Amino acid sequence: DRGRCNADIEYGQRSSTICYLVNVVRAVGQVGKTLKWDPEAERFTNCDEANLLLARERRAGYELPT
Repeated sequence: DRGRCNADIEYGQRSSTICYLVNVVRAVGQVGKTLKWDPEAERFTNCDEANLLLARERRAGYELPT
């Protein structure tokens, strides 16, 4: 009916971001340390290694415009 969803899309995006960030922190071996996250820029402010894991190279034909 094109009505508003039960849960706003931003809530879903923010909820899934938390899960993804936990996996990034584990991948860079920073569990137990404080990493600072800027939710506006969607970047870590104190861990360049973790920022490298926030995106991946796209397959040919599926690139996003820049």
